[in-house]
Amino acid sequence: RDPEEVAFCEAAGALHLDPYMIDDSDADFILKAGQEFSGEPLLEFLSSVRTVERSRVLASLDTIASLKGAETRLPELRRLALEAEAASKKYVGLATAWALGYRRAASLREALGHGACPEVDTLSYNVKQMATSWLGASTKAYKAEKGLVGLLALRRDVEEDIHVAIRKSASGEQSSQRFAFARALGDAVCFPRGGTAPVNDLDSTYRQASGRAFAAEFLAPLAVVAQMSKDGMDTGEIADSLVVSPEAVTRQLGNAANIRQAQSTP
Repeated sequence: RDPEEVAFCEAAGALHLDPYMIDDSDADFILKAGQEFSGEPLLEFLSSVRTVERSRVLASLDTIASLKGAETRLPELRRLALEAEAASKKYVGLATAWALGYRRAASLREALGHGACPEVDTLSYNVKQMATSWLGASTKAYKAEKGLVGLLALRRDVEEDIHVAIRKSASGEQSSQRFAFARALGDAVCFPRGGTAPVNDLDSTYRQASGRAFAAEFLAPLAVVAQMSKDGMDTGEIADSLVVSPEAVTRQLGNAANIRQAQSTP
């Protein structure tokens, strides 16, 4: 019956620990993570770092706490997220993760003034171009961050601002960094009041699934992908044009019925 005890027990469970037989270092670790995350995002973060060396995760939490400057701030994202949320209220059937993500991606493009079929050259923007041209970021923003253990990207709320950071990868592949960035935008747009949250590799959580659907439709809108396919372009050519993975293109075409359903009015 104690909400704080329930939250602690769930957090311990995310680490595969017994909350009533837990040592002080593990309890302190949970409390440290709880300073940055709460609720479902806390469980998702802990689940993703369960097998990672604790010292590395603690260092990562320090990095997360420091991400509140101009290099990650997206001044326009909160306003656009609330606009996208308001535009989605006339739609029904958004209870599933994929429906919420697909619909909010369309709503954000509408709020940005790009509509259902944006120009391909804007869809191929890199992370810095998206951050500065659409979301009001500083031109100095968007170097990828080192030390984000267990994360592909991070959405962090600091007062009224939303910050988004992406993890620096060894390959530096543009398509994967764009997708991670778009997933973090999706978290902000699907859950505009939802607080700091991780973007990671977990497969079966509602929040991560919503972000994946959002990113796919935001970066590779079905209307654009379907037209390119109709024009005779193969999966690889479409992926190269939109700077996404071939898998993202295949999934968009395969999920066409769900995407259209999510974006149809009552």
